[in-house]
Amino acid sequence: MSIRFEFTKDPNLLAQYYQIREACFRQQLGINSFDGSEDLDDRAGHILIARDGNRCVGGARISGTTPLNPVRLPMECDNFVLKEHFPELAQQDISYCQWTRLALLPECRTTEILRAQCLALIEGSAELNYSFAFNVAGAIRARLYRRLHTNLGYDYEICNHISIPAEDGFNNLEHLLSVAAIKPETNTLACFDSPKFIQRAA
Repeated sequence: MSIRFEFTKDPNLLAQYYQIREACFRQQLGINSFDGSEDLDDRAGHILIARDGNRCVGGARISGTTPLNPVRLPMECDNFVLKEHFPELAQQDISYCQWTRLALLPECRTTEILRAQCLALIEGSAELNYSFAFNVAGAIRARLYRRLHTNLGYDYEICNHISIPAEDGFNNLEHLLSVAAIKPETNTLACFDSPKFIQRAA
């Protein structure tokens, strides 16, 4: 198996990815009603797929915001705005994104492929000119992502002190916020020096 990670708008590959994530979220997360078909956030964001030839084996979505084009990320709502917890984002005119809908076929969930997907998300987000990426996951996955980032040489912190509203349909799952530095020149979270951020738990 030779897996490549790339952005795509190919309808066939996207359809395969949507089917994979629906199956993964229903089977792995126990969300039996999860609808993995294309939604508004998919159309507004960038889909990074993993493919083996013409066969999609997984993917993820990158949704971003910039000072010139400020938009609400999927995790944000009237009761939760990232800039209220990380004022540095506004003070320093930082472009940032959120990674969502990560999924891989069961046979592709090896450490090597997970590390490659992690690196592809980092490099893809940097290519889109985002400096930091946010992610919401349960504790086990959050620690896995932190380990993968650390092994790749990138800062990744789990912000246990920040409470995240549950996504519709995900009410019974853990929602832990994490943030990653993704640009080589800013591969550190030192810019987040507000009291709220430095209270993060190890």
